[in-house]
Amino acid sequence: MFDTSKACPVEYRSSSDLYLEKAAEVAVTFLMSNTCWNCSMGYYYYDASEHPASLADVHPVMIFPNTQDGKWSNDPKKAGKYKGVDRGTAVQLMFYPKIAENSTEGATPVFPKGYRIGFVLATNAWGNQLPGFTGAKKYRAATSNGLSINNKGVAYEKPRTAVYRYTNNALDLNSVICSFEDYTTDQNFSDVIFTMKSNPVDAVVDIPSVEEKPGAEESKKEVRLLKGIYAFEDLWPSQGDYDMNDVMVKLDYEKTFGDKGIYEESYLFKTFNNIAGLENGLAFTLGGDAASAELEFSILRPASEKNSAPEYEVYTPERDGNVILLTDNVKGDMGATYKVTAKYASPISDARAAVVKPFIYRTTDKDLAPGKRKEVHLPFEAPTGKVDVSFFGTSDDKSDPNAERYYVRANSYPFAFYLAGATEIDLAKLLDPKNEKTPVDQLYPAYSGWVSSNGGSNTNWYK
Repeated sequence: MFDTSKACPVEYRSSSDLYLEKAAEVAVTFLMSNTCWNCSMGYYYYDASEHPASLADVHPVMIFPNTQDGKWSNDPKKAGKYKGVDRGTAVQLMFYPKIAENSTEGATPVFPKGYRIGFVLATNAWGNQLPGFTGAKKYRAATSNGLSINNKGVAYEKPRTAVYRYTNNALDLNSVICSFEDYTTDQNFSDVIFTMKSNPVDAVVDIPSVEEKPGAEESKKEVRLLKGIYAFEDLWPSQGDYDMNDVMVKLDYEKTFGDKGIYEESYLFKTFNNIAGLENGLAFTLGGDAASAELEFSILRPASEKNSAPEYEVYTPERDGNVILLTDNVKGDMGATYKVTAKYASPISDARAAVVKPFIYRTTDKDLAPGKRKEVHLPFEAPTGKVDVSFFGTSDDKSDPNAERYYVRANSYPFAFYLAGATEIDLAKLLDPKNEKTPVDQLYPAYSGWVSSNGGSNTNWYK
């Protein structure tokens, strides 16, 4: 999987902690390191509903004080003298309920359900460095979004880790792979690589996945990535109750690709239960080569007493050019996942990959012009040609179609937002029926700073 002479594929890079859907035991196995720097690696954990604000808020437990394996590819003879761990070394992680008190009381190998486990690599954490590499750059690369810090102690968002589930049926492999980029940015993400397994094996969820598909002409890979969460306020152009949970959608992405490009790609729109009073439709505009490709649609309905193991069923949505109307009433199939797949006659490049822009709509409001609809898009995103333009600039909406300025409000508060990398677990408060009609800025006090800075501050306001 890792060619240290090449850049790590972007699809594998992410800031992603391991979420435990079930109580589980967890173990890691050290595969290799390929770096000149003296690094230490540890782990930490936290209740998923209480995401740490900074690296100073976690309490790392050391796993490998010295991650040098003595086989640094540039100079293995020299590196062999500084080895701190053997390849293949496995360590079972422990859960310490009182870790914040620096106590090991109550230690157990079983991590609670609903926790996340993160890992951190500390660059230049110990002495006796390899000759010629005596720098003091103290980067900290963490798997948590926003917890990595540079040499000046300043947090940064760009992933320094690759975290994903790797599956290869031919080799009987099914493990979570984690790898780090330390101080030197050579893009190969091979400075420390380890695998993680859990018991039960399906306890860890919400991470990207990569599956190897051996083929006659070309070995292909299937990748599944979380894109993020969309949230909409359906009373546009009025502010309404501003609870931002009238329609919430998790977007996932899948693609099959090889050295020649992308052969197939899919977007999955997962909806969530809500108690919004209005009947809102869910749609998206489609761009890239997918707009002219062969498309397949399917729907996965939630499990029920009559169908305990649901599977995707063929589905035929309404289509108007590049606009796909998945449903005119999200509540009609509450909790369903809609899937659209583009299949290409010949592989395409990443630059020509599909682009989707979800939005919600209604066509039944009595104040609509004939044949038009109300639409709610992300701020500044243009509507479709079917929108009733008479609502722009009315009530709380401050749009100016002449200036191509759409779906904005006073004080920068949006009618919709998108959070890259977020999950329904992160936004559990918005999905809690008890919080219906509670404004989002009351549920999440840091939200106001995020919107007033146009997303420049409080980027983890929902964690």
